[in-house]
Order: sequence, then structure tokens, then C-alpha cells
Amino acid sequence: MLGAAGGSGRPEFVVTIDEETLRHGRHAGSRVDCGRGIHLPVEALQAIAGRARFVPVVIDRHGVVVRQGRPVPTLDQLRDSLLRPVPLDHGRSRRHASRDQRRALRAMYRSCGVAGCDRHIADCQPHHIEYWEHGGPTDLALLLPLCKHHHDRLHAEQWEVELRPDRSLVVRRHGEVIMTTGPPIEQWA
Repeated sequence: MLGAAGGSGRPEFVVTIDEETLRHGRHAGSRVDCGRGIHLPVEALQAIAGRARFVPVVIDRHGVVVRQGRPVPTLDQLRDSLLRPVPLDHGRSRRHASRDQRRALRAMYRSCGVAGCDRHIADCQPHHIEYWEHGGPTDLALLLPLCKHHHDRLHAEQWEVELRPDRSLVVRRHGEVIMTTGPPIEQWA
């Protein structure tokens, strides 16, 4: 995610780290999300260190966030930041997704969570799979990024949305499956 962070005026980069990279170092599947299709080599990030903030996010093999650290000013501090992960589940204590939850969604998704939709994640809003009005919590495992078009359709057509543990999605209308997706890692393939 590139942009002003927390009023500091400094760019912020979500550094998505798969568990394999965290344990064994960089490999072909390692990535850094700079937002809106911007790809920078690690050397460029190292050059701007000190003028930016880096947010470490660890994902599993499906592309699901398993841990996220606090923003830090240098790449060298990423691992230490993960020792004190931020909370990504808020239950009923807050209705709207937190900044940390939005960062986690950005690490998992490039675009709207609906199959085939290419609306960029920055143009999406977190949707409660279990509706807030019906007692649903604001927990990361129950938030899905949706563009306005699909969010409106979901409500108007009364979609039933099932988000599985690997974040694959099954959407039903009147009991009939109308679409499915795989886990979010497929958006990054």
C-alpha cells in the first residue's frame, strides 16, 4: 500500500511475507505490495528506508494472513515487529474494519473478492460475511473486500456468502451456487 500513513506523510509499504520466506529467506514467490500494480525491487525499498514505513504481513500457503506486525521505519525491523503482532479480530468492539485489518486484506487480495472482478482492492470496502446488524463480529476471518457494484448486488439479490478457512468463496442465491473462487493466493499468480 503506497500512500500517506497515519498522518506522517511518509509512504507506507505492506511487505507480504509468506511463511517459507520468513523461515528460509527470499524465493521466487516472495512479494512486496506497493499498491495499484506498482512493483519495486527490494533494492529500491532499501534505498527509501528511513523515509517510508514498512508493515510486515505473514501469509500461509493459501495467501491467508496469519500474523501482522506494526509499521516500522526500516526493513531490518520487520522481523522484530512480528514478535508483537497487531490484533486482527475485534469482535463486537468496533463496527468498521481497522487500519490493520485493511492492510491484511490488501496483503491477501489484489482486487474485489468476487471472481472475475478486477476493481482494485483500494476501491473496495470490507464486507461483514456475518452481517453486523445480525450480531456478526468485525474479525478478519469474516471480512471480504467487495467493490460497490458487488456489495450492492450481494444485498439486492440476497446472496448467501460462505468464506472458507482458506478464504475460498462460495456464493449462493436461493440455495443455488452462482459462483466460487479459490483462495486469495490465486489473485497473485
